[in-house]
Amino acid sequence: MQKHDRKKHIAQLSKIIGRRLNRLRKLNGLTHQQFTAPLGVSAQNSVRWCRGQALPQLDTLVRICQVHRAEAAWLLRPAGKAGL
Repeated sequence: MQKHDRKKHIAQLSKIIGRRLNRLRKLNGLTHQQFTAPLGVSAQNSVRWCRGQALPQLDTLVRICQVHRAEAAWLLRPAGKAGL
């Protein structure tokens, strides 16, 4: 995979995961602060994730799934296969 293609793929992945994290947060009726407080990260991180501007670290994704009872497969599944 070329550098340009890799950046494009990461940008698409960020948007997909961001939409799913935002959906998870809203389904649970949580603010960004409430969503991130048990994770030990700032609310600004949640805002950036939900906007598709950044991706959580892998250990943070695992913690999100544990704390907010989400399936990792749902968060990481390719677009069009996650029920969004």
